[in-house]
Amino acid sequence: ETNYPTDGRDVSSLLLQHDAKWSPRMLFSIWRNRVSIRDQRFRLDQNGALFDIENDRGQHVDVANQYPARAQKLRRQASRFRAEMSQLTATFADRPFTVGYAASTTLPARDGVPHGTIRRSSKAPNNSFFENWTSDQDSITWEITVAEAGEFDAIVYQTCRQSDVGVTIRIATDRGASTEQNVMRAFDPPLYDKSKERVANSHYFVKDFEPLSLGTLPLPKGRSTLRLSSPNIPGQEAIDVHSVELISTAE
Repeated sequence: ETNYPTDGRDVSSLLLQHDAKWSPRMLFSIWRNRVSIRDQRFRLDQNGALFDIENDRGQHVDVANQYPARAQKLRRQASRFRAEMSQLTATFADRPFTVGYAASTTLPARDGVPHGTIRRSSKAPNNSFFENWTSDQDSITWEITVAEAGEFDAIVYQTCRQSDVGVTIRIATDRGASTEQNVMRAFDPPLYDKSKERVANSHYFVKDFEPLSLGTLPLPKGRSTLRLSSPNIPGQEAIDVHSVELISTAE
């Protein structure tokens, strides 16, 4: 069993003791290697500017020159935190999806890798699907690791235009196993009405998808590459892809 440091602090003393001693702490935030820090009074932004958030909630005035020692301390902390996070990111950058640890596993478009002409519907991977699948040389892959060898029902959540009905969708592993199915009916709903969103001109584009069962796929224990492809595209495109679900057939 691997022991990891606890992320956070025990706050029981604040709840149970009237005279609890609580030492100051720093809160860190990182996004695309840009770090900000705040303590009880100050916030250091990603550019190194310091704000007195007790007296300047809107963070309009940089007070780094008024509090040089505090600014320098937070900048050192930011540099150290950025280095630690960069190391962790590099360590887990190639981490595969785990399959077989639960009855079903969903592989979202967010974590798939498009090949060929396939592209994302949005620049935000968390809320995107794959579209523009125009060639039988195109594919989508996911890196997976399977807990125990077994058979899994493979379901792709997709949409298909009427002119593309008959397209063949295949799912396979780099170990040689595969199963495929033809799309026999159209399902081509429009995107959700963006006028109802709270933020104007957002980059989220969402629609409904329906499941297509591809059959049962044997998966070996350990790591492999799962590939979704289309060996037969009778129309202009294959399908749009939201996700793939793998459901264990073991009782």
